[in-house]
Amino acid sequence: MGILNSYRVNDLLHFLKMHRRHQRRNKLWFRSFKKALESGTSIMPFPALIQILPTERCNLSCKMCDQWGERGYYHSHEDAVGDAPIERLISFLKSIESSDFLLNIHGGEPFFYEHMDELLDYLIETGRDTLFTTNATLLDRYLPKLGRLKNAIYFISIEGDKDTNDRIRGSGTFQKIKDNLAKLKESCLVQSGILPYLSMNLCVSEFIMPSDIVQAYKIAKELGFFNINYGLRWFVTDEAGHEYERQLKKEFQIKASDCWKAWRCDFSSFDANGVAKEISRVRNNLISRLRLPYISITPRYAKNAQQIENHFLEHRYSYGREKCLFPFYFARVHSDGSVIFCQGYRDVVIGNVFCDDFTRVFNSEIAQEFREFCRRDRFSICSKCCGLYITYVVDKFMRHELIH
Repeated sequence: MGILNSYRVNDLLHFLKMHRRHQRRNKLWFRSFKKALESGTSIMPFPALIQILPTERCNLSCKMCDQWGERGYYHSHEDAVGDAPIERLISFLKSIESSDFLLNIHGGEPFFYEHMDELLDYLIETGRDTLFTTNATLLDRYLPKLGRLKNAIYFISIEGDKDTNDRIRGSGTFQKIKDNLAKLKESCLVQSGILPYLSMNLCVSEFIMPSDIVQAYKIAKELGFFNINYGLRWFVTDEAGHEYERQLKKEFQIKASDCWKAWRCDFSSFDANGVAKEISRVRNNLISRLRLPYISITPRYAKNAQQIENHFLEHRYSYGREKCLFPFYFARVHSDGSVIFCQGYRDVVIGNVFCDDFTRVFNSEIAQEFREFCRRDRFSICSKCCGLYITYVVDKFMRHELIH
């Protein structure tokens, strides 16, 4: 692969336009956030990111998944699993068309949704910037329509080479992903003339070894990804989980579900030091930094090997981030229309968009109470959640204002 890793200049220019649009929506969101702070309110006109789950169902059972993995929440709560009625889902999306936000289609596995054809028709018609979070094993069902989605980003879960990926995600999944990505690229080139924006996400979990880190980068390069992200595992300890139950009862008079238990994991055999050093070494390699795929880490505050190691060794370690702004920035809509702020925790539901206007739901009484809590405190389970870190844009804009 060359420096551009099969991408062409016109592909990069198209991605740059998408990036600038997202910068613009972040700026608009920040102005609203700043105005809310200055006026002493928790009312926000709109989030910068809306995540919808057209289905919670999935065709895989990945070992570390909080939904369908070994400790997965949905194994014992199948009553919460469903497919969104397509008429209601499209009606909701049409009701918010005039607002500027990044749309994330999530799951479960979104391409397991029984009405995905109709949803793709709507997305093709609107042309909205859309991020798909997917395991990519079912993409072949929808290649003709995906090829027409010019403003799509695919955040694809792969755990490394064939042996590692199939050990964690299931036999045969790696080859299926590889084949589907080649077909997706061909479909996009034929129909839109633009290669798809492909981002590979490796979940750095207890099932990953130091040698997998370099192998994952090689795979990302081989498969022609634009980006590889090393996502540091979310996890919760028993102590933090029980403290969360007490906090939720005290602050909101809500009895916590057992969602948090799905995030527990065993790091007794995990080489945190070795993995941290390998991630740092790969990211700091000069040759790697000069060519695609570019390398990122979630959380972005993990700047060196010691910080990455601390992430796994100390549950309360939070890179100095103590306040979560995610409820100002984000909303997640489940297949039944219920809306939450905290991914993976369906305990605090702020409303239902299949029954009410989104803006009213986003600023409901419980939504405002939740934001007020997050402005002064955070839950014990929050240290490893990416929601605590994704609003790094606040830091960036704050620094800009201080400088100017």
